[in-house]
Amino acid sequence: MDIEVYSDDGTLTESHATRDWSKTFVNTLRSIGLDPAPGPQLEGWVRGHGGFDKVAHQKFKAPIGPWPKDKNLKDLGMLNLVQSLEGLEGFSLKMFCGVLGRTKEEVLVQLAGVRKELKSNAFHCQFDIHVVYGQKPLEADTEDDADGDAE
Repeated sequence: MDIEVYSDDGTLTESHATRDWSKTFVNTLRSIGLDPAPGPQLEGWVRGHGGFDKVAHQKFKAPIGPWPKDKNLKDLGMLNLVQSLEGLEGFSLKMFCGVLGRTKEEVLVQLAGVRKELKSNAFHCQFDIHVVYGQKPLEADTEDDADGDAE
C-alpha cells in the first residue's frame, strides 16, 4: 500500500487540506524512519526473503469516496471513505502532536477541513494497493524420497 493520496485527473490539488494532510503525514513517517509506501518493495521481499517461485505483483487504485462510475469501485470508495473518516484523528494525533509537536487543537482544526473535503466528493482522490503472491517451491528430491520412506 502507498498511503499518499493523489488524483489522476488533477481534481486534488496542492491547495486542498487533504493533500496537505497526506503529504505532511507521509513526510512525518519518513522523518522517524518508517516507510509510508512499502507496496512497491513487496515483490522483492517475497522473492528474496520468502523463497517463493512464480511471484506476481499487481497494483490497484483504491478510490476514497463514491466518485467512481463503476459500481464496485464506488462501493470500495465508500468503504475507504468511512475508514478514512473513522481513523483520521487517531493516526494523525500521534504523528502530528507526538512527532511534529503540534497542539491537539491545531490538528483537530486541520482534520475538520480534511473531513469536510472528503465528504464533499469535490475531488477524485485515491491511493495505491499492491498485491503480491507467489507459489511455494516444490521440493522434488528430499532425503525421505531417496530412502523410499516418503508418504
